[in-house]
Amino acid sequence: MKLEFQPYETLFQCDFSNIATRYQLFWRAISVISRAKVAEIASQNGWNQKPECMLREFILMDWRPLLINYGQSLHISEKITNIAWQTNLQKQYSNLIENMKYLLVSDIHGSLPALEKVIDFYRQQHCDMMCIMGDILNYGPRNGLPEGLNPKAIAERLNAMADEIVAVRGNCDSEVDQMLLDFPILQDYVLLVDNGRKLLLTHGHIYHKDHLPHGRFDAVVYGHTHLWELQRTEETVICNTGSVTFPKGGNPPTLGTYEDGRIRMFRLDGKLLKEIDL
Repeated sequence: MKLEFQPYETLFQCDFSNIATRYQLFWRAISVISRAKVAEIASQNGWNQKPECMLREFILMDWRPLLINYGQSLHISEKITNIAWQTNLQKQYSNLIENMKYLLVSDIHGSLPALEKVIDFYRQQHCDMMCIMGDILNYGPRNGLPEGLNPKAIAERLNAMADEIVAVRGNCDSEVDQMLLDFPILQDYVLLVDNGRKLLLTHGHIYHKDHLPHGRFDAVVYGHTHLWELQRTEETVICNTGSVTFPKGGNPPTLGTYEDGRIRMFRLDGKLLKEIDL
């Protein structure tokens, strides 16, 4: 049986005398095609080993009819072909799916240049979600005017990626700010649950290391003080992401990431400062 697809056609051009050998070839074809095709499509679409949900359906539509015909030529039923293909594809597909990676950032305070650097970092780190711990648009009268103050432009940039943002209310955020943004910002905290680990995201003016909420959390993440911190206490892991616009205490602009049970703190220029496993 000749296939139109390269480089897999040589797998299908042999005759085999017994059903055991036929099944062996069949499973080999399933494995090679699913592994190679998933990697090929992911690469072609720039998914960087993080395929979208539609990838699986696309592969099934592309290859399953071909394998059904091939299985029938080996006297293998369509039902078995479907089971074999889906089982093996799910195994190959799951190997390409990475854990969600979250950007942790706080206290942008209306600075467009700072936000542009945050978004660059977000893309370079291949993050999936941006978690903003408040004080997004308003510069705060105690801070003075930041470089490149432009709340409207910040709202436009963040609204363009609203589906990738989780945010909480800072002490400088208001209902007027919410009117400019297409994602919710007025909750005092958000509970992020990732693979069974619980991270409490808040701004820091209500809940912080000296006033923890009731309950058990693997980490409490906040900003507000503009002083970055990452430490393990008796109760939990404390992560203060600092500020990307108005860092204090002689610190550089900072932000963090969370992925697969590990929190990392970075300077805004990308230099790693500290990391802790939950």
